[in-house]
Amino acid sequence: MFNTTGIQLGLFDNAKHPIQILREQPEPDPRSPIVVSCGGGRNSTYLLIRLWQQGIKPDLILFADTGNEKRATYEYIEMFSGWLVERGMPPIITVRRKPTKVSSDRKGLIRVNQAMAAWRNLFSKTPISQWLDGYSWLAWWKSKEGAVWTTLAEECIITGTLPSKAYGRSNCSQIWKIEPQELYVRDYMLERGLWYRKGRSIIADVKVRKFIGFHCEEVSRLISKQTGQMRELEDKFYRYEYPLMVDMINNLDCQVGILAAGLPIPPKSSCVFCPRSRKEEIDNLSPEDLELALFIEWNAMNSPNWRGEGSSIKGLGQRLNWTDYVAGKVSETELAAIAHRQAQMSCNCIDD
Repeated sequence: MFNTTGIQLGLFDNAKHPIQILREQPEPDPRSPIVVSCGGGRNSTYLLIRLWQQGIKPDLILFADTGNEKRATYEYIEMFSGWLVERGMPPIITVRRKPTKVSSDRKGLIRVNQAMAAWRNLFSKTPISQWLDGYSWLAWWKSKEGAVWTTLAEECIITGTLPSKAYGRSNCSQIWKIEPQELYVRDYMLERGLWYRKGRSIIADVKVRKFIGFHCEEVSRLISKQTGQMRELEDKFYRYEYPLMVDMINNLDCQVGILAAGLPIPPKSSCVFCPRSRKEEIDNLSPEDLELALFIEWNAMNSPNWRGEGSSIKGLGQRLNWTDYVAGKVSETELAAIAHRQAQMSCNCIDD
């Protein structure tokens, strides 16, 4: 591989470089199972190819589905899972968040939100109102009768909110990506007697080796925004490993390695209305996916949850209103500024 990263391993402010710290992790417990988090994008795809080439067979490969991934991602996951199985690797297992119940108090608030949104829609003069009725009915019905949401889109519609990344938080990746995988791993380990219950607690005799496909130009993803310090590499259940970083594999290396294995380059993996979407990704959405995204934005900004014109949140893209962008109301200068800001953001639900 090329390893053309330009990253110098050494000291920053008399501290070890994070990649050097990764390289100095102690040897793992040989009993520890390997679990690979597969996002369906370039990084995790090449990570799995590389493991196969090195003769390393994971115990589990997990893909967490929000219910609103790009269609190309679903197709790629299905194809790539078959490719792995043909070579003696495990299949990719899709995990989903368990349906979330809505409390009675919350359902009452939701109904108020939806009634107010429907009232505004009734008097709206915007073209978007022509196709809102179906989604508004879905939102009302789900809040009244369904009592659960099963996808990220349903959660946003029912609660009248945007994905948490639009507010500068990462709840959606934690709740829809990380937690479903952890619950699946918990059950897997309990069934095999590697973890056990003690009262309400779970005790781990063996830690899980969780392989994450960050490449070596994504060192910032190892740094906690809250503390400014490097994230812990172990907790009481997991040992976190970043093989691409350790081997100085960058994004270009991943693409070349995927092509060399005879596979097409996968699309960037994220939900269709991800607040981190670049303008070319918005442009390439299918009409159905774009319609859903614009409705989620409209619904949130017509909800009592929205703080109004004075809010720093301008729309689905945080500072970018997708409806204005689609209508050609956002200047190139504004887009460049927004793109620069998005490039500084990290999110565990993204697999480039």
